[in-house]
Amino acid sequence: MKLILILLVLASLLGGGGFAAWTFYREPIEAKVTEMMKPKEPPNVALPLEPITLPLFKGGVPDRFLTLEMSLICAGNDAMLRVKGQVPRLVDAYIQYLHTLANLRIKPGFEDLDFVKERLLNVSAQVVGPGEVRDILFRNAFEKPMQ
Repeated sequence: MKLILILLVLASLLGGGGFAAWTFYREPIEAKVTEMMKPKEPPNVALPLEPITLPLFKGGVPDRFLTLEMSLICAGNDAMLRVKGQVPRLVDAYIQYLHTLANLRIKPGFEDLDFVKERLLNVSAQVVGPGEVRDILFRNAFEKPMQ
């Protein structure tokens, strides 16, 4: 008889605890489970570009050269392949934008690489689509005077 009573009390405690857990923690647990079920983003893949060199003009005369060596960080292998197919268009768009930036003398200009990176990411999104290029890493950026 005592054994049945002890088992009945334990069962009611477990049942009550389970009910309380279900009532109070159901939403956080469901949120965590749905977060775990989401597909993960593909890992970043770097796509190095050939250096881009363009002349910068002052008073209509070439004054110096700007050289940018960069790598595009793509959203996975599939995105990298799509971007790789569009590299000539991307480089053309970059050169056009950089010439425009130099001619309009927009501040902060080439001195602030974060500004240039943000602008080139916008150009990338227009050429290959949003989300394909996640970031741009500058390996080297310098200006060289004309000799």
